[in-house]
Amino acid sequence: MFKSVYVIPKYNAETDPHVVMIVEAIKRTAEACRLFILNDANRCTTGTLIVAVGGDGTMLGAMRIAAKHNSVAMGVNLGRIGFLTDFAGYHDSDAVEALFSDIFEYSHVIYPVEARLMIRAWSGTESVVAGNEISVSRDKSDSMITYRLILDDTDSGVYRANSLLVSTPSGSTAYSLSAGGALMMPAIQAMQVVPVAALTMTARPIVISHDTSVEIQAWGGKMTARSDGLEWVNSDKEYTKEDPFTVFVKHAGTVSILHNKDWNYFDMLTQKLGWIKE
Repeated sequence: MFKSVYVIPKYNAETDPHVVMIVEAIKRTAEACRLFILNDANRCTTGTLIVAVGGDGTMLGAMRIAAKHNSVAMGVNLGRIGFLTDFAGYHDSDAVEALFSDIFEYSHVIYPVEARLMIRAWSGTESVVAGNEISVSRDKSDSMITYRLILDDTDSGVYRANSLLVSTPSGSTAYSLSAGGALMMPAIQAMQVVPVAALTMTARPIVISHDTSVEIQAWGGKMTARSDGLEWVNSDKEYTKEDPFTVFVKHAGTVSILHNKDWNYFDMLTQKLGWIKE
């Protein structure tokens, strides 16, 4: 199934002994299975397995690359929780080599691949793709913003909140979860708009179809927009109702995620969220 592999080590931990051990074991196994080892993300193709070695942040980076090149992404969890990285507990090179030998030889038979929704946002000339969420908030401040929400060109009201999120189903276990959004099964082709610390109870999370166009007009000071927690637009301009900070969000297709052979969404939630089974 796979012809090449591209490995992404955890950011700022590339020299960590555990990270190095896993990365080197993956590359040795790829060589033994006669796969090309890529050192440039731009060389990824439909036959590339992109491996994130880290936490969900590393995995989100792998998902963005995989979405761009129509590749497959998977995650080896070295983070604290790991909603997106379900391969965990590999503490020696023999275990890593056994895992990837299995994946490279039999992935098309026993390892499920799931399509996850991605979203694209743009503001002015800047655009970005996200796997979890797009957020709009005040720049370097916890003060409230005022925003107008426009869905499919329909004015859906003006609200006040600390920030506003547009989340994917994958993002429903991230920032959206902390903000009171709904948990969404990954296979659902939908997004949700989630206000963070809204001023009124009428500003509630809303689940919308994946093909809904979202426009956010925000004002009340200097604004910033983030993609998967990473700042991508920041302006020193003081935005007003007459001249708002505007962000557009739409779906950006799907990305393929390789799961462990025994992966189950509800078992994952039970483990990660500490649900009780009796």
